[in-house]
Amino acid sequence: MSIQGIFFDLYGTLLVYGNMKSAWSDWLLTFYHLLKKQGLNITEKSFSEECDGFFSTPAPAGNKDHLTVLERRIQRLCLRLNHQLPKEELSHIADTIAEAWQTQISI
Repeated sequence: MSIQGIFFDLYGTLLVYGNMKSAWSDWLLTFYHLLKKQGLNITEKSFSEECDGFFSTPAPAGNKDHLTVLERRIQRLCLRLNHQLPKEELSHIADTIAEAWQTQISI
């Protein structure tokens, strides 16, 4: 018998979550401050409420726009908040908030 492939479970096996409450807080504050710099004009509390379900709702459809799922989620949130975010900022914001989240994950 020859081995033809190996599957690994990423989260919880290769990467271990740390303090998820801190991860969410870091992610949320980083996201909020990045959008505030871009002109978002709502309170942190309101922003937090708008982010409920950010990851649990189905991913926005689309693939022709060459955006990642995270970038499309950011774009959808900004549209819901009536916040004009330059498309060229999506990648930077997605990378930065992902990094904030990853501080609570160890290998």
